[in-house]
Order: sequence, then C-alpha cells, then structure tokens
Amino acid sequence: MLKVAAFYAVFTPLTTVGGSFLADKLMWNAYLVEILSMVLNFITEYLYDRFVVFGKTIDTAVK
Repeated sequence: MLKVAAFYAVFTPLTTVGGSFLADKLMWNAYLVEILSMVLNFITEYLYDRFVVFGKTIDTAVK
C-alpha cells in the first residue's frame, strides 16, 4: 500500500501542475486535459502496479 501511496505522491502533483499549465496557459480544453490525465493515470498505474508493486509475486503459484 505504501508503494501505491508513493506513486500518487508523485503522480497527483505532476498532473495537477501540468493540467493547470495546459488548461490555463496554453488554453487547452479542460475536458481534454482531464481525459488525458485519466488515461495517463490508467496506463502508468497499471505498469507501476504490475512491475513494481506486484512484480516479484506474479506467477509464483506452485502447481
């Protein structure tokens, strides 16, 4: 659980600042920024969970 909290401790501020920059300074559509943020979260969290959080315990069941 601490590994997932560490992921969000980095991901949340980066997407908040980046999304603010895109929406406010570059005048991107706010819905587009939110959708991009959600897709980025989906992909990066899956990869982080798969390879970092559960990387050594996946496929270790004895048959």
